[in-house]
Amino acid sequence: MWESCWEAFVNTNRAPISVLIIIAIISIGAALYLCTRTHIAFWLLGQILLSISILQWFFLLQKFGHGREIKSEAINAIGGHISSFFCMVPYNQWRSLNGEHHQNSPRAIPIEKKFFPPLNALIYSVKNYWNIKKLFQLFPNKKTRIHFIMSMLVMNFFFMLVMPNVPHFWKKFGIGYFLFLVMAERWLIKQQPALAQGDSQVHGPAS
Repeated sequence: MWESCWEAFVNTNRAPISVLIIIAIISIGAALYLCTRTHIAFWLLGQILLSISILQWFFLLQKFGHGREIKSEAINAIGGHISSFFCMVPYNQWRSLNGEHHQNSPRAIPIEKKFFPPLNALIYSVKNYWNIKKLFQLFPNKKTRIHFIMSMLVMNFFFMLVMPNVPHFWKKFGIGYFLFLVMAERWLIKQQPALAQGDSQVHGPAS
């Protein structure tokens, strides 16, 4: 039953991007409201809804990064950066590394299953998306490096703007983000065999 529910939820990723945007905005608003309630039942419900909502934003991150449904690079960049805030990964870093997976490139770095979820996804994110030195080694193109730095600055500005002004940030939202990482890791690892076959339709990354 759990597997059927999971597959049904993941299949929502195939909905039109406009539908996903509406769902993501409504769900994140409701989740943030519930997560700030003092009643334990509302708070727990908020954590569950938050994890599902962030996963929806992760699906949007995929769609904006691939650039298949919206052809405007500017709109994809804006939507991708907004989505990346909720997923806590720099947009251009994610887009470039994800593109390498789809193109079956030697630079593609798979997620290794060494620990219990979500440690694998968390370690992967820190070692790759946030490792500017490693990214510069993988992508020597000057323009791509500038994009990496800009994404890093945007994310750091977001953290500095939000976290100091939201008391007990991780207490209010940490469990929901943890649950999101568990689900995202499961989905990403399941996708890796298909990604290894290559996908020439992905737009990007810059070399």
